[in-house]
Amino acid sequence: MKSSAILLLLIIAAFVAPKALAEDADWETHYVKAEKAYASCNLFEARREFMVALKGAQDCKQASELATRVESLATTYQARDNNALAQPLFKLARKLKSKCTST
Repeated sequence: MKSSAILLLLIIAAFVAPKALAEDADWETHYVKAEKAYASCNLFEARREFMVALKGAQDCKQASELATRVESLATTYQARDNNALAQPLFKLARKLKSKCTST
């Protein structure tokens, strides 16, 4: 039960990025940070930065690019047998992709 609570807090923390952080830099800065974290296998930081970048993405091209990377992150979590973290990311990527194809 304790690990479930910790996992829930990690998921919430990843999706609720600090508002001030989003205002301090544009989406590209956070995207680059996320890419670096992902390349370094720092998945928690990559996820957090992708979520901040997503809040700043202004058009479908940017959102689509982020969706592709979020999907890659989800695949990495899934490969590490962490479906609890992978599934919400897959869902977010699908939502972003469908939003951009419907506009």
